[in-house]
Amino acid sequence: MAHTPGPWSVDWDGEDLWNNHIVCSEGRICFMAHSGTERQDEFDANAQLISAAPDLLEALREIETICTESAGACRKRMGTRVGNALVTARAAIRKATS
Repeated sequence: MAHTPGPWSVDWDGEDLWNNHIVCSEGRICFMAHSGTERQDEFDANAQLISAAPDLLEALREIETICTESAGACRKRMGTRVGNALVTARAAIRKATS
């Protein structure tokens, strides 16, 4: 499964503060309508997080590659933290791409 290439950004609907569009160079990715239960700052933060998704996925893939290539050296210095982080990163990558 492939997602729409990034970068994505938030296009704040100037007429209605409760609606946002996540967009890319190819057009709209999604439309966010406020449910009325979130605070405005929470709603805006969710829009920012969604718009960062392609960048976060790319960063996780790079981290996975680096950790896999240098796993021995990293584990000697940082113990199981690197291994645990790698498991978490791989789970997030699967969630985003499956």
